[in-house]
Amino acid sequence: MPKMSRKRPLILALAVALTIPAMSAVTASAAPDAPQPSQIVPKPVSTSVGHGQFTLERGARIVVQSAAALPVAQALVGYLRPATGYALPVATGQPAAS
Repeated sequence: MPKMSRKRPLILALAVALTIPAMSAVTASAAPDAPQPSQIVPKPVSTSVGHGQFTLERGARIVVQSAAALPVAQALVGYLRPATGYALPVATGQPAAS
């Protein structure tokens, strides 16, 4: 069985002590209200921070302009269903005017 040197625990403790403050600094620098692109599914081409809110209601539907986008729309339905409980319908065509 190899003998553990006394330097190894000291090096490990030093590495941990230097890593924790660095991780805290990175976490603290992120704006708490800014959406993180990695948390948005599907990933958008671009994002911008604004003010306001969006409420997804039970009567909402997902509209795609071409059948080629149907798999993405179905994937979105799959992501939203556990979080909302809504079985959102998917339609091909033009969205209704708001």
